[in-house]
Amino acid sequence: MRTRVVTSAKLEVLSGSAASTVQRLASCLQRGESAHVVTLNPEIFVHAQEDADYLALIREATIRTCDGVGLQVAAALRDRERIRRITGVDLLNAAIAQKEHPVLFIGATTQSREAAEVIAARRGARVIEGESVLCKSQVELEGWARRVGERLSEPAFAFVALGAPKQDWFIRSLLASCSLPIAAVGCGGAIDYLSGQASLAPTGIRRLGLEWAFRLMMEPSRGKRMFRALPRFLISEVLLRR
Repeated sequence: MRTRVVTSAKLEVLSGSAASTVQRLASCLQRGESAHVVTLNPEIFVHAQEDADYLALIREATIRTCDGVGLQVAAALRDRERIRRITGVDLLNAAIAQKEHPVLFIGATTQSREAAEVIAARRGARVIEGESVLCKSQVELEGWARRVGERLSEPAFAFVALGAPKQDWFIRSLLASCSLPIAAVGCGGAIDYLSGQASLAPTGIRRLGLEWAFRLMMEPSRGKRMFRALPRFLISEVLLRR
């Protein structure tokens, strides 16, 4: 596995496979160390540009992966670098495949999360019952994270699907409140994809790097957020840095 600098903020992302990343996280757990994984995409980066505290939080993460085609395009155009994507879905599937540590799902709707837990258990994973709670404030979010951390009885993988930046602030509070090591991944919509609540783009579309177009077609409400972030990212990271 290698790391590559992909943004003007000097954020390094891991370029490798989901399986090797999960192995690295499992090693952290075995050493008694917690880990925070940020699945970086242009939307997260643009938000971090506007929020210094969030940028600092991303910098502190143990691992950052490339979860957006925009990052790949920027690296290819600007630095002629080929970076392999490691998405939240990829990491979730790899964590389910390993059998040493249990998995915990946080966020999504209760229906989606419970369906995902059943699927993960059928695939042989040890599953800790997760939670789906709507938090309206940072105080509520931190309190929820503490409650989750306090009830864990063994090291685990935690997949937090609250959307950025909320999921990363939750992870910070979770790791701070739990005496046991946790490998926590901000996974966006990965739980919904596992449960079938959301449709994953066909393999051919993903290979062409057009997953964003498929998601936009399936979820038109994403359009405003997507078209706000991607052009700003490409302008700041490619055109203005050439």
